[in-house]
Amino acid sequence: MSKSVLICDNYNKEVHALKKHLEESNLEVDLVNNGKDAQLAIADKKYSSIVLDFDIKAHSSLEVLTFARVKSYGVNIFLAVNSEAELKEYGIEKADYEKLGINAVIEKPYNEKKILELVEDYSAEKKWKNLTDTSSGSGEEREIRAADDDFTKLPIEEFYTGKVAIFDLYIRIGNGRYIKFVHRGGEFSKERMDYYRNEKKVEVLYFKTKERATYINFVNDYLKKYLSKRRSVSVSVLKCSKGLIDNFVDDIYLKGLSKRLVDEGKDICDNIYTMVKQDSSLSKYLDELLESDPESASHSFLTTIFSSIIMSNMEWAGKISCDYVSQGALLHRIGYLKLPEELREKNITSMSIEELVVYETYPSHGYDLLYNSKLPQQVKQIVYQHREYINGEGFPNHLFGTRIFPLAKIVSFASDFATLIQDLRITPIAGIKKLISDRENVVKYDSGCIKAFIMGLK
Repeated sequence: MSKSVLICDNYNKEVHALKKHLEESNLEVDLVNNGKDAQLAIADKKYSSIVLDFDIKAHSSLEVLTFARVKSYGVNIFLAVNSEAELKEYGIEKADYEKLGINAVIEKPYNEKKILELVEDYSAEKKWKNLTDTSSGSGEEREIRAADDDFTKLPIEEFYTGKVAIFDLYIRIGNGRYIKFVHRGGEFSKERMDYYRNEKKVEVLYFKTKERATYINFVNDYLKKYLSKRRSVSVSVLKCSKGLIDNFVDDIYLKGLSKRLVDEGKDICDNIYTMVKQDSSLSKYLDELLESDPESASHSFLTTIFSSIIMSNMEWAGKISCDYVSQGALLHRIGYLKLPEELREKNITSMSIEELVVYETYPSHGYDLLYNSKLPQQVKQIVYQHREYINGEGFPNHLFGTRIFPLAKIVSFASDFATLIQDLRITPIAGIKKLISDRENVVKYDSGCIKAFIMGLK
């Protein structure tokens, strides 16, 4: 069933063009030209989004906003104005948007592409963009009881939320027992975080799992802005990136690969590649991160970082191929979803022959899971072939040399190298020395990948 959209604006050529554009994208669109008819439509039908002209007549836009907030809870409302200055003339500031039920303000004339993106993609995870510091956001700590499965935990060292908390934050004090110590919209400065870390000895923060999409979107946006200013990478930024990737992978495992997650994944890949490309000191910070806490770096995080390092040192690599590799690295283990739970965390060296037979099906399962997605075929091939080795000892098809997709060879090496340093609890530099000394093992990988990786670690 397609999403339904209500456009409340004067009937003119521009609005009819917008309606046609949305309908061509398989959206169901209704059009009304006054506030009274808008309210009747909202009362009669459940809309996913409403495009509302601020200057609408016969019941004002503010009346329609109030009505929609009551009668159609959860609908996304995009208020169309000639300019945001128009709202200020009526005493409406950005801090009021969320209170009024406005998800985003769009300026006229209508940008059809932008509105389509809003209608298709806008959801709860983006509402932090209109969030401002509010007095209601602060309050006394209070205990609540809730199921542990309702919460997502994140090491405080990896957490970033800016000066204003984008959702409620909790400390776990026992099974099913939590203290809400920061309220959504409340102040959450570095000083306050340091207080809980140093004085209260808090090592892990918790938030509701339903808010995980918000966190992914927020951190992705933060990293993009941070890196756009060509700032150098630090251990804290790497930890923040690691938390982002871990939550992204967990969300895929929980919800499946939706269009929203595909788009978020592309942004993550852009951020990681930018990070690797513009800071030659990255390997030093990566060593520092792994020396301080070797178990803190997840396999998906390391594989994505290592793949980006290799691609940044391949002379033939362009932006598109780098995107394919990064996306493939993020998703390379998605086939684990189809494995029995007891096999997912088991070390391959301790598996029985029967378990190995089942385990070696996961790349095929990954390809099947992605088959009907809109991901590029190149990404799907990486997921399918990332466990093939050039000497034919890989799986699932025991391919040799040139029969393996070149980009899959990169993720193959990056993934195995991530496993190596995690199992041995060593840094990448120590891992390279270990790998090169193991002649029987090194012949499995493309020599160009190894050379490019070593260049990236210098």
